[in-house]
Amino acid sequence: MNDKTLPILLPLGAAIIVGIIMATLGITFILTGRYGAIIIGMAIVVIVPMVGAFLTRAKS
Repeated sequence: MNDKTLPILLPLGAAIIVGIIMATLGITFILTGRYGAIIIGMAIVVIVPMVGAFLTRAKS
């Protein structure tokens, strides 16, 4: 790969991946309804920091 294309492709790829994840999450929230969205949202709020803490402790 050309060294000049990486600074363009890397942020573009990251933005596309984030967009896909957010669209999928939004569709999931719409399909599950009010209470399903609340439950999934609460699970995300709890699980993401737990995974981050686990990964941080696993490396040290």
